[in-house]
Amino acid sequence: MQIARLEMAVRDISVSGHSWDDVCARYNTWFQTTADDIFESLVDKSSIPNDCLYQSLLKLWNKNGSFVEVFSLTNDNIFSTLRHQLNESKPKSILDDPRMLLSGVEWGPGEKVRAKATILNWMLKKSDNSSAEWELEFIRQALHSNRSLPQGMKVFAVSTRR
Repeated sequence: MQIARLEMAVRDISVSGHSWDDVCARYNTWFQTTADDIFESLVDKSSIPNDCLYQSLLKLWNKNGSFVEVFSLTNDNIFSTLRHQLNESKPKSILDDPRMLLSGVEWGPGEKVRAKATILNWMLKKSDNSSAEWELEFIRQALHSNRSLPQGMKVFAVSTRR
């Protein structure tokens, strides 16, 4: 649940009155220029929610922005969902594909899934003047907090501005 605590801390960052919701890149800002024409020919852009863009395994359980379900998961729930998502599911986009977020995946007894690493990717608006300042606070929160981590767990911070 350390990942959920980290994600909650990042979502709570506010710098000069600008929150994650203010500085995040959104579907309608990310898919612009020439890619926009291709994107619109494939999908009705107005049908896609203009949510903040980020990648996290927690999106498998966090459907409405609440972490209530995440904190009540058992290991069996986690293994079952990951097994299904890795083997059978067809994600609606690369941003929602858990295969893009896991490294060193190993299958154990009873088809338990292990991964050596996962990534949380927070995508920021390049044009927002507060993005760089928010990004620095994100790095501080991710790397230099007093959060205790399980043995062997390391945190690296990645963000992208567009």
